[in-house]
Amino acid sequence: MIFWEQILLKYPMKLKATKEDAENLPIVFPEWFVANNQGERVIFAQLLDDCMWNVPPSKTWTDYQTNKEIALETLTDVVLYFYQVTDFDLYTGTAKFNNKNVI
Repeated sequence: MIFWEQILLKYPMKLKATKEDAENLPIVFPEWFVANNQGERVIFAQLLDDCMWNVPPSKTWTDYQTNKEIALETLTDVVLYFYQVTDFDLYTGTAKFNNKNVI
């Protein structure tokens, strides 16, 4: 069982995501959910086989296992062709290529 699956089992009660939750999610997370953790609304997200967490409205993400802040470069490294675009927005997925808008 991968670590992400363990986290899914640890937090069986998922909360309904709000607009603020969705705006706080980088596009690199294929799966995510919101749960109550020690009285706080927390977003848990999968990145490869790892789990990250965030307390909205903060844009800071933390590795679940190490409790260390995730660098922006770590998140952008999984975006294909990241270095070929400009004005990339990690949260909306928009960017420019050859001065043309792309999604």
